[in-house]
Amino acid sequence: MVDVAENLAPIWESVVAVLAWVDDLPEDATGELAFGDDGAVFVEDRRICWAAARPLVGRLSELLRQNAGMSPNEFRACYARCRADGHPIGQWLVEQGRLSPTLLRSTLLQHSVESLLLMCRSEPQPSWQPRARRGYSAHFTFYSVELLLASSAVRFAEQRVAAETVLASFGEPGELGAAFAPNDDGLGVIPIAALSPARHGVGDLLALGEWGASATQAARELGEEANLVVGMTQAEQAIAVWWHDGILFAVPCIDRRELAVVTARHLSLGA
Repeated sequence: MVDVAENLAPIWESVVAVLAWVDDLPEDATGELAFGDDGAVFVEDRRICWAAARPLVGRLSELLRQNAGMSPNEFRACYARCRADGHPIGQWLVEQGRLSPTLLRSTLLQHSVESLLLMCRSEPQPSWQPRARRGYSAHFTFYSVELLLASSAVRFAEQRVAAETVLASFGEPGELGAAFAPNDDGLGVIPIAALSPARHGVGDLLALGEWGASATQAARELGEEANLVVGMTQAEQAIAVWWHDGILFAVPCIDRRELAVVTARHLSLGA
């Protein structure tokens, strides 16, 4: 796996471009986003089923085998049977009670993120190749934003945990709330957590972070020392933004009541 423990910046732009490209597909799009000989991202109904980098061939099978507690021979036999029947091996393991749904989903996400980061080491020029549906369960597929946040977590794992704890305290009024960390190159911010990833598009989430960073920077330039900045977007939506422990939080509010609730909870956090 590509090492991004210290610096995500060199590949972040490519990760964003690939996932935003998937977001722009038609809702019923099914096929492979091929990275030449380096691997591919398989998409079904515009949801990502898996990403697989060629250098990591066999890794997902090994992760599934280990998590299911199966011997190599037993797993190979089951894999061959599933392949002949056109049935995803991971879903079969869940149906047989060998894996929990949660563990399968986390395993698929881990492998997809590792593969995506590896394929984005250079500036990829992926091509779209339509394919027939394979019948993946939607529960075991991912929105682009989920892979975006899991990718940034490779670099910002501790910050993500802290951000999710803060966002969770806002509950329903901040269901579109998100958190961002400063980019390693000092330019802009990187999404690290979101209350409802399924409701965010990659572009929308990035725009929210850019707006929040700009709003807080403008307040500083005006000499404002307020911990909380509230502004209106061009769509006349109020957004509460603040920095806390090096993390930028942005919580959209649809009306004054929500803004009042978010403000009160912000104050209770001592942010």
